[in-house]
Amino acid sequence: MTKGTMDSIRYYYNVGRRGLEYMSEIQGESTGDPSIMILRECALDKGMKVEEFVNGTYECTNGKKTRFFGMPPDSGTAIWLCSNKFATYELLKKNGFDRVPYYRKYTLGTINEAREDFKTRDKVAVVKPCSQTFGGTGVTANIRTVRKLNKAIFRSLVYGSEYLVEDHIEGDNFRVLCYGDRMLNVVQRLPANVTGDGANTIKQLIDKENVKRVEDRSPFRLYSIKVDKDVEQTLRDKGMSLNHVPADGERVFLRTVCNHEAGDETTDITSIVHPDVISYCEGIMRTINTTLSGIDIITTDITKPLAESGGVINEVNTSPGLMFHDRATSMKVIDHLFDQAPPR
Repeated sequence: MTKGTMDSIRYYYNVGRRGLEYMSEIQGESTGDPSIMILRECALDKGMKVEEFVNGTYECTNGKKTRFFGMPPDSGTAIWLCSNKFATYELLKKNGFDRVPYYRKYTLGTINEAREDFKTRDKVAVVKPCSQTFGGTGVTANIRTVRKLNKAIFRSLVYGSEYLVEDHIEGDNFRVLCYGDRMLNVVQRLPANVTGDGANTIKQLIDKENVKRVEDRSPFRLYSIKVDKDVEQTLRDKGMSLNHVPADGERVFLRTVCNHEAGDETTDITSIVHPDVISYCEGIMRTINTTLSGIDIITTDITKPLAESGGVINEVNTSPGLMFHDRATSMKVIDHLFDQAPPR
């Protein structure tokens, strides 16, 4: 049996196995889109009239102006561009925004090229679906071996016929929320984690944390920490398992990729972001011409320009989760939607 045939068999096997898992992932654990619920609550707090429309959307009226929550405010072109990571990178580079990671696009048919490029470059890599996924779905980071690259490729192919292989960029994850060409808020994103007490195992710490999270039903709540193969692999890479007992005060990160619906956290760091980073993101907004977007950045130091810190633009999201940010930020979004935002 040829290697190409084996690759095809592995691909279709993974499609069947992972496809069912993906259907479970996208259902999440909420009873409605948190961002829509947040906009609804904020509009009601401002005294606006809000009525349920169709399929989980809401019609909001303020005076003579009406907006719909749950319907994309952007053009189809902007939405398509940002849903396709390869197209996003290409457009950014074409317009002078070169702070993106090294990347190449592949398919199942060019998997050997991906392997050879990985071995030739000898860099730690990331594999991700080219388009139509969210929240870290199908993404594998910190790839150091061809074996792990193969697993990552077949995992990614479950979600689409094309995938990207990028250089793994060391640093922290940040989300820059913008409306039009104006920055509203910046948060640091932290993968799901637990803090040891010297007595409980990682699994027990996760269970205790999840009990707290389930009790919070607000749209801004933290999602339960999901234990899956990604968590198990991340712990193995650290020489740990779910049965490991962390020392008192020891913080253990359970994933290498941020995924809000799998339990990650955020911290507001707007006040320390370097002005050049803000200007860079606002320029991207003007280039892609989106209304409300979240720009994901990886950098070791958000207080420095990206060129100085070695930081990169990781993604541009046209459906940014407002639950990453505080209520005051969502109130600003409402103001912009109804053209009530104060001037710069």
